[in-house]
Amino acid sequence: MNVYNGVYSWDGTKQNGREPIAWFPGSYHLRIFYLADAIETDTDKKYLCIFSETGKGHCIYAQPAKFLQHICEDFSLPMTQVLWIEQRVDQAGTYERLEVRESSVMGSRSFLEISRREPTKSEHSLIQNCMSVQQV
Repeated sequence: MNVYNGVYSWDGTKQNGREPIAWFPGSYHLRIFYLADAIETDTDKKYLCIFSETGKGHCIYAQPAKFLQHICEDFSLPMTQVLWIEQRVDQAGTYERLEVRESSVMGSRSFLEISRREPTKSEHSLIQNCMSVQQV
């Protein structure tokens, strides 16, 4: 099931005490899928989140942690249940899997450690299946 398909943007200012994703405006194409509706998955994740640059505003490639945290807050997604994929428009639409791990906590604030890798064959299949359903 397609949870969200649109452009997710921020204006670079603090909102209700919450720091922005970046102190400069930006926007990303964002697609969120609920995987319980997928026919076959080899993952224990419940959601697939695919995002890509719009070419407008600040790029979060080097520091995606706040972006991921904002997505989880705004869509009520548990961080550990999301399969994060960035579609790289600067590399002919290739995909990168973001592996997210909580590295430490200070008060109510979590700090994330994020690494990137190519999706596995089964993850790539899942991405293609979800993207093709969305196109219909």
